[in-house]
Amino acid sequence: MEFDSTDFSIVASLECDLSMSAAGVRLSLSTAAISKRIKRMEQVIGAAIFYRHGELKLTAAGLLLHELGKNVAKVQSNFARDLELLKSDHGELRIIAIASLLIDDLPIVLKKVVKRYPNLKINLCEGSADSIINSVRNNSAEVGLIGTVRSIDGLNFNPYRRERLCLFGGVNHPLAEVEPVMFSQAKNYQFVGMAGSNLMARIMEDFAKNNLFEINKSLTAMSLEVAAHMAAQSAFGICLTIESVAMRLQSAGIGKMIRLLDESAFMDIATCTRETAALSEPTLYFIAMLREHFSEKDRQLSLPF
Repeated sequence: MEFDSTDFSIVASLECDLSMSAAGVRLSLSTAAISKRIKRMEQVIGAAIFYRHGELKLTAAGLLLHELGKNVAKVQSNFARDLELLKSDHGELRIIAIASLLIDDLPIVLKKVVKRYPNLKINLCEGSADSIINSVRNNSAEVGLIGTVRSIDGLNFNPYRRERLCLFGGVNHPLAEVEPVMFSQAKNYQFVGMAGSNLMARIMEDFAKNNLFEINKSLTAMSLEVAAHMAAQSAFGICLTIESVAMRLQSAGIGKMIRLLDESAFMDIATCTRETAALSEPTLYFIAMLREHFSEKDRQLSLPF
């Protein structure tokens, strides 16, 4: 199929204006020129684009063509934006992640990126798993940091480190005195839960389902940080979190990490990018430094004492 931007603009104008003459005024085209293009498009797709009797209205084929035009325009816009970033070392790096990953994973890595690209503008945004996926998909962010999820069309997930899961609570919580524990040992205790769209909420429910019990949530939080603080400093219960968060708070004298013995108590943390995106050089360097940093960190942790 061979359509140009004018063809798509005609279809969009017909959808909006419901009039061939009004579409002509909007596009500075004669009615005859619009009619000629419509006939050619209909010949190409082998179907009518709009109903010719009664109110001017796009047919099902016309609506599909309209949607195709919108997608093409979006791809062209993204291409132009990505191309500009590829041409310059002084573009913008847009990252979205849950707060815990922004805090624990990025400071050292971004220091290396800024050293190489001193004029690079960096935009950090906090989001849930769903908002991270949506932001990368619509190009609001170039790269997301997220716990690995199921395969999603149009997106690439590339793990850069593995994170152990653990429970976290007050220093006097009964499980804190007997850790490490199996997750099933937590079935009689209250939990600080996570909001439904949060990846950790789904993991928590899967853990409970596999251990044949329901989570008793006394409180629901939007982030790992809030959930951990509530678990450590109140009577709302324990929470499921990642060890990097638990260790950071415990070292600050906040709460107690309760290690889990379950073999499945881990999460792969990955970068999330669009499959069709031409990533800028600073973005590619950021991803490379992220992997290098945690590869080195893993090697250090594996050294004998």
